[in-house]
Amino acid sequence: MGHNPLGALMIVAFLAMLLAQSVTGLFANDQVFETGPLFGYIEIGTSDRLTSLHKQLFDWIVAAIAVHVTAALFYLWVRRENLILPMITGRKRVEETSAKIGIDGSRTLLAVCIIAALGALLAWIVRSAPVASLYVF
Repeated sequence: MGHNPLGALMIVAFLAMLLAQSVTGLFANDQVFETGPLFGYIEIGTSDRLTSLHKQLFDWIVAAIAVHVTAALFYLWVRRENLILPMITGRKRVEETSAKIGIDGSRTLLAVCIIAALGALLAWIVRSAPVASLYVF
């Protein structure tokens, strides 16, 4: 019912890139006024390297999105299988599915609990971070 193996690999790549993007952004700086909330934990040289990676990751994410959209359009136009509507609605027509490969259920409550716990942990880390300054006096 879900993604094929290559599509599943793309989802894992998306999640890994988005995680790396968000973590590097916490330590990033713009070398003028703004810093990420965890900038105070690291040296400015390390922050500059993470900022560079943060900017490069954006380009990789955009490229992955382009590949993903291209694949969905390929399936729509060439293979005549609409993957776009099920991505939006979360539902497929019965004739497009097999009873053997159905998804039994979801773990929404577990996902919400994990997100809440990670959000609380991140909030605590950000609140307890040392005050950062780009200027060395």
